[in-house]
Parts: sequence; C-alpha cells; structure tokens
Amino acid sequence: MLDSKTLAGDFARHVAGCPSGIIACTVGVAVESWFHLELAHLLLPSGQFESVQLGFDYPGTRQKADLALTTSQDLVVLEFKCFVKGADSNKIQSWPTQLHRLAHLVEKGDAEQGVALSTFYGYPNDRVTAFARRFHPSSWTHYGPLKFHQSAPLQLVVAIVGHHDGEPVA
Repeated sequence: MLDSKTLAGDFARHVAGCPSGIIACTVGVAVESWFHLELAHLLLPSGQFESVQLGFDYPGTRQKADLALTTSQDLVVLEFKCFVKGADSNKIQSWPTQLHRLAHLVEKGDAEQGVALSTFYGYPNDRVTAFARRFHPSSWTHYGPLKFHQSAPLQLVVAIVGHHDGEPVA
C-alpha cells in the first residue's frame, strides 16, 4: 500500500523531473488535471498496481474522485486539490467534505486506502502546516509541506487514511 512520506517524495521528484514541472510549480494556477496525469504516469509503472483509472464514481452517489488504483484484491482512491492563495474560499470549504467522503469509503470497506494530495501556492509554510492539521484529523497520516522545486513556491501535502492487515495505517 501507499505511504504518505514515500508518495510525497516520489511525486515531488517526478514533477521536478518533468520538462513542464517548473512551470506548473511557479505559476499561480490550479493545474489539477496535469497533476492527475503525472500521478497516474508515476504510479502505474511502479508494478504495485494493475490499473490506474482517471475518475472514480463513489458508489451510490453522483460524486467522483480523481483517480483509482487497483490490485487483484484492493482499491486505492485518490483525491487531489490545488490551492492558490486569494482564489480558494470555495475550495477551503469543500475540501473537508471530499476528504470525509473519501474516509467514509475506506471505513465502509469499499477501498483499502484513501489518498489526498493537495498543493498550495502563495501560502507561507506555517499556514500550509495549519491547513494540513485542520484537513487531516488523527485517523489520517500526512506528510508535508514539501516543495517540488527549491526555487518554486508550490508546496505539496500527501495524506492517507486506510487499513493494512486490519489496522489503521500509521
């Protein structure tokens, strides 16, 4: 299964190595779809997952998650949110609802893990840390903030809620 620190480091290195990565990390625009593609590109060849699906329908709802990863026995569902200072009031309010829906999917046993990736542009490090604590209660493990490029302002937080061998992921 995925680990928040490992995934954060791997994804940051992957983005930093992309030709367009420095641009995505230095402009104050939400480029969620680009991140979805790069995350799928990183995870599928890892051999840990049989498939990566862009978009996932939450059972019994009209809501969608961003990505789903499958193995022969497990499902990992991912949500992604890009925050840009000054343009985030709706996202800051709606993100906790998305995270709750993701955690509920795991609690019901419909997924082995829920993974939340968020990027923050234009926020000081202490504000990003406060957001991470606020968005991810004790049932979540999180890592970050982590910069993709030392010379770029974009920061990443990766959080995971889930079970492994019947125990919460630590």
